[in-house]
Order: sequence, then structure tokens, then C-alpha cells
Amino acid sequence: MASIDITLILEKRKEAEKLVEDARREAEKIVAEARRKAEEMIKELSKIDEKEIEKEEKEKLTIELKEYEKKLEEEIARFKRSVKERERELVNVLVKRILGVD
Repeated sequence: MASIDITLILEKRKEAEKLVEDARREAEKIVAEARRKAEEMIKELSKIDEKEIEKEEKEKLTIELKEYEKKLEEEIARFKRSVKERERELVNVLVKRILGVD
């Protein structure tokens, strides 16, 4: 009877060890899958962050560009006024020289 009990205990122990090993493998698979999904989520969040950063940068650059355009338009307007003023001065000088008035 004792040998049957020991044999039965050893068989049950082997079964339990096999169950534990199977459970360990299954747990490793679950952990690996969870890690893979977490990495995918991190990548997706990273893409979203990149897109958001890109959008914000684009908005900032657009505002900056509009400011530069405005400044450039003002500079061009000043330059045109200066050219017209000098043109008038030149015409006056030429007219005076042609007329002999100095």
C-alpha cells in the first residue's frame, strides 16, 4: 500500500509539475503579448505626439511667416515711397538744370 501511495504521490507530483510548467509557459506568452501590445500603444502614442508637435510647429511657422510677410510689405512700401521721393527730387534737379536755375 505504501508503494502505491508513493507511486500515486509521485504521479500526482509530476502532473502538478507539468501543470505548473504549462501555466508558466502560458503566463510567459501572456506577458510577451502584453509587452508587444504595450510597445504598439507606445508607438501609436508617439506618432500622435509627433503629429501634434508637427501641427503646433506648423502653426507657429505660419504665424511667423505672416509676420515676416507683413514686415516685408512694410519695407517694400517704404522703399517705393523712397524711390518716388528720390525720383521727384531727381526730376526737380533735372528741370532746374535744364532751365538753368540753380
